[in-house]
Amino acid sequence: MKETEAKVAWGPCCFCGQSIEPTSVEPCRLKVETQGGAWQVWFCHADCFKTRITKLHDLEPGIF
Repeated sequence: MKETEAKVAWGPCCFCGQSIEPTSVEPCRLKVETQGGAWQVWFCHADCFKTRITKLHDLEPGIF
């Protein structure tokens, strides 16, 4: 499969819908890829991502 370039522009947080002010840690960029290789890029606040990704105590020790 030939890779092609795509321009990615960021928008509101995919979790809370609020705008994201650019800082040294934001916006966070999440690349989501399907089994078939199709992909999308989503943007979010770092805190929104951290609070919604999972409950840390449910994970194996050392993952984060």
